Amino acid sequence: MLNRICHLADSLEYREKQDSIKPFSLQAIKTAKKINYSEGLAKALYTLGNYNIRTYQLAEATQNFLESLELYKQLKKDTSASKCYMQLGVISYLLQYYEAAIKNFKLSLKKSQNATSNYLLAITYTDIDSFHLAKKYFQTAIG
Repeated sequence: MLNRICHLADSLEYREKQDSIKPFSLQAIKTAKKINYSEGLAKALYTLGNYNIRTYQLAEATQNFLESLELYKQLKKDTSASKCYMQLGVISYLLQYYEAAIKNFKLSLKKSQNATSNYLLAITYTDIDSFHLAKKYFQTAIG
């Protein structure tokens, strides 16, 4: 239930209530650990990571996504692991660590093909003037 509340608070309709994401996420993390609910813990960590990116707490976000990623890998949830890699790529991109961003976006695509990671990879290649590769990933992103 706490993860559902976090998800609602994180959705676009409730952006003005985003300050509620952190306390609910922390409570969800605490509860999931207490009852040994790995998937709930992974979801709560992921949601907290998204909040931390929006508030530019990138070190905290990185830690949240790395912990979430490990849990999702253990649970064999490839689509969710892919999202974690994508968010780690976003953090690297924001910090202008383009090679790390490329690595994470490619790991995201290895776990699960998705247009967003292809698009972000194309943007990253554009920033490092690899236009041939950027074009390839833009084309893949649009289908």
